[in-house]
Amino acid sequence: MKPVSYFTAGLISSILMVGMLAPKNSNITEISIAIPHNTLHPSIGLDTVQLDCMAQNIFFEARGESIQGKAMVGMVVLERTYSPHFPGTVCEVVKQAETTASGAIIRDHCQFSWYCDGQPHNIDFDDAGVAKEWDESYQVAKVVMLGHVTSSIDLDGVTHYHSRKVKPFWSKDHNYKLVAKIGNHLFYRWNKALLPRWEPSNQYAMAN
Repeated sequence: MKPVSYFTAGLISSILMVGMLAPKNSNITEISIAIPHNTLHPSIGLDTVQLDCMAQNIFFEARGESIQGKAMVGMVVLERTYSPHFPGTVCEVVKQAETTASGAIIRDHCQFSWYCDGQPHNIDFDDAGVAKEWDESYQVAKVVMLGHVTSSIDLDGVTHYHSRKVKPFWSKDHNYKLVAKIGNHLFYRWNKALLPRWEPSNQYAMAN
């Protein structure tokens, strides 16, 4: 899939701040996301298959969220690729699911619910609102995968999040620390994701 160019250069080139509800006894007050202007430049080479997986996950998981909310969802995917507890590529992380003995994906047993909730997930590019949301998701996906996200909080090991509408059992485990609340999502650092940890690298850049 390709972007449809609704994302404005002014928005891309800005440094955005979002206020968060911080956990108690925390100094977390905001997160900054730097989005450089050149993320729109066509000469930037990324593995387009991995990029599309990232963009789809951001779109279906965080459509309607702020740019910061979308970026944080993308960072969770990226952080998982750095941990040996998860698959090593974006697409594998996004599509991770429990399967039957024959290899069939078990409905509603995916790491990201949209991927196997049994609902159709098509993107209607004829709908201007949908197309704009996709374009924003695509551009944020590029920012994340190029390593251009800068944050006022440490994002190492932030491998989990959930909607405010649910309270998953794992969120009460002491190994998960709430680090940010952005829009409809709560984000957690998983202690086990920190060690061992692969060194982050620009593994998605296409060879020239």
